[in-house]
Amino acid sequence: RRRETARLKKSGAPYHLVLLQLAHDASFTMHGDFPGMREFLETCCQGFAAGASAHHRLVFKTHPLEDGREPLQRYLREVSRDAGISDRVHLIRGGKLAPLISRANTAVTVNSTAGQQVLLRGMPLRIFGKAIYAKPEFVSNQPLEEFFKDPKLPDTAAYRDFRQFL
Repeated sequence: RRRETARLKKSGAPYHLVLLQLAHDASFTMHGDFPGMREFLETCCQGFAAGASAHHRLVFKTHPLEDGREPLQRYLREVSRDAGISDRVHLIRGGKLAPLISRANTAVTVNSTAGQQVLLRGMPLRIFGKAIYAKPEFVSNQPLEEFFKDPKLPDTAAYRDFRQFL
């Protein structure tokens, strides 16, 4: 984790953050748009390859309780290679999420509750699933390629009102 985080910082490149979830969790399996984690990783890599600036990076942050049931590193190595972006992809296991979010340009997730940390910071967020915060004022519905090119900002004031209501 430390090596990969240092490698990312050393690059100085802007980056987009993918908030991973547990592939066996019901929030992913029952309320997500993908049959499995590999397909989600593939979608993220393909969208990034087609839309992000060539100097940007794509950072995948594992769930804090990730236990290795899914071969995430292998999947990511394969799908990033197929998308032609393997030199621009980072996998960060564990650690604190807030510092990564604070420096990211955008975030993508299926429906992680961590998406709310992104919205509190007023950052663009693209989700692929059902989430309590999946409101058009908050999350982008842009195709992923467009989202990485020119992301739609959330209505932060509306999100804060929503959060207060909850």
